Amino acid sequence: MAYSPFKKRTPIRTNTCKAPRCYLPVWAHGYCRKHQYFYAAKQPIPKYKKKKANPNNFGYSSQLEMMMDVVYRAPRPIICPISKRDITHFFKGEPGDWVSCAAHILPKGRFSLFKLNPANIMLVHPEVHRLIDQGTEAQRQATGWDFSPFYERQDQLKLEYESYRAGRTGQESPDDSSDINPQDEGTEETGEA
Repeated sequence: MAYSPFKKRTPIRTNTCKAPRCYLPVWAHGYCRKHQYFYAAKQPIPKYKKKKANPNNFGYSSQLEMMMDVVYRAPRPIICPISKRDITHFFKGEPGDWVSCAAHILPKGRFSLFKLNPANIMLVHPEVHRLIDQGTEAQRQATGWDFSPFYERQDQLKLEYESYRAGRTGQESPDDSSDINPQDEGTEETGEA
């Protein structure tokens, strides 16, 4: 046997796959890349918790369901109350195409109890919806459109929200204050003509 200056290489020992008749190196959890599904099959199936029924849902389980009901019940043709444009053609497609026409009058974040209230939805043109949600007051006035129906409905819904919230908790809202001034209680004016 001849002498060689190079050492004889010994193979690097690697862990092999646990799958039968597979000698590929381990990728993760004792299995090679091809047999990772064996590990996944041994994992328990996660149990999903059922969501508790929210008493504030006004009979709807999602915003999309509520918006579909509002659109279904709206008289045809659907006219935007702000821009006075006909928006009926938006509702002929899929719901993803027309959800931008359904504007929440009270913001969902601050008035979460009315998130699924159909009275909190106004069907408007998508450009009007963008101005309501993201536009400034100057941008709204520059359009020349009359936003007063929106603001009037918003004020009315705020009052309804406060009474709904107060009735739900059984307490009065901290913003509610009586109109009677304690200094004026004992002094009544006598009407002399």
